[in-house]
Amino acid sequence: MASLVMTGSIKKVLSEEGFGFIETKIGDVFFHKSQCASFKMVCKGDFVKFQLKDTNKGKAATHISLGHSSCVKRLVNKLIFTKANEPKQGEVIKRSRIQTDWYSDPNKARESLKSLATKAGCNAVLNIECQKTSIAKGYNYYGTIHCYTADLCLVVDDVAVESSKATNLQKAANVEIENVIEMLDAVAEERREACKPLKDSSVLPMLLTLGVVVWILFIGWR
Repeated sequence: MASLVMTGSIKKVLSEEGFGFIETKIGDVFFHKSQCASFKMVCKGDFVKFQLKDTNKGKAATHISLGHSSCVKRLVNKLIFTKANEPKQGEVIKRSRIQTDWYSDPNKARESLKSLATKAGCNAVLNIECQKTSIAKGYNYYGTIHCYTADLCLVVDDVAVESSKATNLQKAANVEIENVIEMLDAVAEERREACKPLKDSSVLPMLLTLGVVVWILFIGWR
């Protein structure tokens, strides 16, 4: 069976150990210095061509050659979900602050946040915060409700590609980014409209408590 010819970019090089890993569309692929004549010159981010071979320990790259590479900014292909304000890798190019609905179960509020991220098509949810407040559920009885606020973000990172294909690949990446920005803006606007009554969440329990008091007074008067 003929080996599959592939392309990728160098993800990590362990010079002293004599091996490294190539980042490809099918995942990270191992390579040994014996399969790369230019091993001493290889650096992280370099574009390479190679043949993919199955070994007893998994897939490995053989007959590796360095290509002329350029960097293309693409959306990071994973969901980043963190309390941090910035991702560990990549650059934030779009950020919109949103708030979920209120739930008695904080887990449902968290799931709601994830659903909104999926709907928006974003690849990062940053600066996540859980808020809670008390509401009156009856005479002299209060319960707690929860919501999440977070930044729905788009994160891009530089990917090494063959120079001859860089222009077309960047154009395609830009179209994808523009489409996702439209989706994110739509979800952010939807949440702003939905959360207008709760803009000052401290007012909610006061109004509910006032409603209970009025109801008790009305029933007592009758």
